[in-house]
Amino acid sequence: MITDAKIVSAGAQCCLDWGTPETRTTAEYAVTPMDLVLFGHSPARWRLRPGRDPEDGPGRHELLRGTLLAASGAGAKYIPTPETYRTLRPVCPKCGSESSAATCRKCNTPRVNQAVERPWSPQAQNCKLWAEDVREKGLVPVPRALGEANRRMMDRIIGDRHTAKLLADSQKLVLVTGTYEGKDGKNCLPLKALIDIAPDECHELCATLTTVLVVPDASPGSWSNFAVKTGQHIQAALARQLFQAATGEDIKHYLWLLVEAKEPHILGRRRSTPELDKLAEQTCERLLERMLFCRNS
Repeated sequence: MITDAKIVSAGAQCCLDWGTPETRTTAEYAVTPMDLVLFGHSPARWRLRPGRDPEDGPGRHELLRGTLLAASGAGAKYIPTPETYRTLRPVCPKCGSESSAATCRKCNTPRVNQAVERPWSPQAQNCKLWAEDVREKGLVPVPRALGEANRRMMDRIIGDRHTAKLLADSQKLVLVTGTYEGKDGKNCLPLKALIDIAPDECHELCATLTTVLVVPDASPGSWSNFAVKTGQHIQAALARQLFQAATGEDIKHYLWLLVEAKEPHILGRRRSTPELDKLAEQTCERLLERMLFCRNS
């Protein structure tokens, strides 16, 4: 049973901290829907999963969430990397050839250091310094190709009139917290979930929560395999139960808005079924009980 559920914020953040091996086993760590799925796959692998490295930058899903769903202006923190960077290279003043050799063999002329343009490389020292400077300002560097693909995906989503209306009539990135009380009534497990889209009462999908996902293939068959592999139905079950406990609303369905990672960025809409919802709720409860048992044993 979920108690003390409440909506903490909306639009404030686009991803949840997944902790570290040291914090994940503490009583204060709030379990997320993704935690539950990873724990179900392998408790040991979930517990030992490394914490997030800030230098890794955002993935496709986080970037789309942060630019499409976050509060107005939040997307400005994502800074695309330049196409090129400047660096000094030994250049022959006569023929313009570059080499680490001190003298040009062709012209027999000493090379001099000149500023040259090079394609952007995350491994180059100048590029690393630029990224560090950006992060110190509280901004997030994003590879240019990823940023351009994200812009195309956003245009594709917003260009769909049904999706545009759903976004306009919804709360976005709703952070919900709560506590799961075990069947023994003695042990508790802190929970949290970030819900991408929660439609307002005026929308026809007001009893439906929605997750936006970047997928390799939005076709029904590929989606089924992807959904089972990543435990989307289990994640949805926990998020739905938390939201219902926090608001008292009767959430009848869960919707996934899919966009393909590669052009032409085809959209897809998939909805849960009552049978799948029931199975997911049962699996969710079993995993929560197992996690409580492991944490207290």
